Amino acid sequence: MEANLASMGERWARRVRMALVACIALLAVLIFASARDGRGTLNPFDVRPANAELISAAPGYLALSASIGNEVNFYLLDSTKQVICVYQMVGDKIRLVAARDWSRDTDIPDSSLNVVSADGRQQLKAFEGGTGLDRKDADAYADAVKKLEAGEKK
Repeated sequence: MEANLASMGERWARRVRMALVACIALLAVLIFASARDGRGTLNPFDVRPANAELISAAPGYLALSASIGNEVNFYLLDSTKQVICVYQMVGDKIRLVAARDWSRDTDIPDSSLNVVSADGRQQLKAFEGGTGLDRKDADAYADAVKKLEAGEKK
């Protein structure tokens, strides 16, 4: 009986060893395949930049670049004028993709509020988690929040 139990234990240990060796072989194949691919998508040891590849700063300015797929975007923030500009590298040319004045954005402390416009005619819905606002809508929302805050202080 003991010999039977010992042989069952040996068979079980042999199967576990074989499964572990197969898992190690599979991981090795995946790592080598991703290294040959050049992208490193499957390699768990591949270190990639988290956000920006280049960040530079000067008094009143912040510049950074980020790659999204094959595109390289360059962001320039002017904290004095409160403007952000987004440029895109296309070949050897730089093109302006977007520009935004954020001076009124700082007047919006909470974007989850449903407020009534400053003139009282329109209900402005919260935009938190949405696609954002353009400059005109941000101005209207900021004015409505200020009116709401003024009403709460009284």
